Amino acid sequence: MNRKIGFKVLSLILALMIFASVPFAATAGFGPEDIRVDSDITRVNVTMYGDSQTARGFSWATKGIMDSDVMLYEIDEEGNPVGEIKYYSGEDNFFNGYFYHKAAAQDLTPGTRYAYRVGDLDSNKWSEVGTFRTNDGDDKFSFLAIADVQASREENFIKASKVLEAGFATLPGAEFVVNAGDFVNDCTNDEWEWFFKSFSHLLTNTTFVPVAGNHDGNLKWHWFENQFNLKKGPGCDGVTGVYYSFDYGNAHITVLNSNDMYPMSEQQLNWLQNDMNKSDAKWKILIMHRPFYSAGKNVNKPDTVILRNRVLPVVEELDIDLVITGHDHMYYRSKSTAYGKVVPTEVITEVYNGVETQFEVNPSGITHILPNTAGTKRYQVNQNADAPILDVAAVAAQPDKSMFTTFEIDGDRLVYKAYTVDVDNNNEVELFDQYAILKTIDGAAKEDWVDLDTSLANNYAKNIVNFFQHIIQCILSYFKMLLK
Repeated sequence: MNRKIGFKVLSLILALMIFASVPFAATAGFGPEDIRVDSDITRVNVTMYGDSQTARGFSWATKGIMDSDVMLYEIDEEGNPVGEIKYYSGEDNFFNGYFYHKAAAQDLTPGTRYAYRVGDLDSNKWSEVGTFRTNDGDDKFSFLAIADVQASREENFIKASKVLEAGFATLPGAEFVVNAGDFVNDCTNDEWEWFFKSFSHLLTNTTFVPVAGNHDGNLKWHWFENQFNLKKGPGCDGVTGVYYSFDYGNAHITVLNSNDMYPMSEQQLNWLQNDMNKSDAKWKILIMHRPFYSAGKNVNKPDTVILRNRVLPVVEELDIDLVITGHDHMYYRSKSTAYGKVVPTEVITEVYNGVETQFEVNPSGITHILPNTAGTKRYQVNQNADAPILDVAAVAAQPDKSMFTTFEIDGDRLVYKAYTVDVDNNNEVELFDQYAILKTIDGAAKEDWVDLDTSLANNYAKNIVNFFQHIIQCILSYFKMLLK
């Protein structure tokens, strides 16, 4: 709801006119010394919002009524203001005791570092300063990925935040952070507050790529979509989570909502095919919460089996290089795999960034990665995982430590590393696993692709048929699991 009327509208227009052509350093009235920082502003985060070069989504929460404004300006590498102040206004939504505010900026400059505050322009109440950098569009960038913080006590959220701190210390140039789902355990306001409080010094100074986990969206409707401002894919209703995509450098990254199950809706599966088939990016990366390949306790459960049966055959046809998931709280990396079989691949050794590195050359399969948990709840390797999961595994292990992963893309090369962090003792970081790809083949969109229907209404009948078909399959799978 937007409450700017009458005098408020006039005040905002005058403020914009005054500051539109004046550098931030010259605007003492809006300098840091005059800002009223409001402790009621919480859960602040910046997310990908369509075009990663020119747009970002902003989200935050308040207990009290406030307007939904963003103050934004360019800064140099030392953090000094160098650009004009811009303001963006959004809307708020009341949900479970909080006002959730969302706004978007879609006229940003590529390859530029920005500082921002969120809050209320009229009352001059703002958050602390945060920063982020827009995508410069070149083919060299890096990012971090974690999964399954899933804590229910504040002390364990704090431990998980140390894992991401270690990630930034290891890869300080990381341009965004992926969280592959299960931010919280019981999806309560207390847990979400602890998550954002523990991670705020990290999340407010990067761009976030959140993924809906089952603890964030299954039977916890609309919680996930209220925490983050994401540009939803066509047909996405946001009830159990959000699916969306973006380009970054020479990569196309697609995020699925795996809470949309029994089975995955026709509209999301159609959107996935439209989204990937129309991309000509060199690298194609799929991120979701539930895994196709893992060796944790959930791998044989009916929901995972149904997801694997329903979605994996489609994914195999989309020229995807990596699938990054969560959910099973153990570490898993597959070999380059297609249709349940390992794909033989040439391996060469090069010195990359001063380190001797083995690269798989143009693998034709998919590498599936599950980066363990950034939290403290860990599962052991399930030796009864359905075939061919363990057969195609490069690594399936539980190091009994929290973990983060790094991804570096440099033109034709992708270098992946996984690290453990000993959060229970001294926060020592150790390299646990690594993998690299040399891809000399250019990306290509599928010729003459005709978009599949992503309308919920038009797919209603198909979804009903699919539900009954797969719920029967689910029951049969469950009894089969019990008999093992």
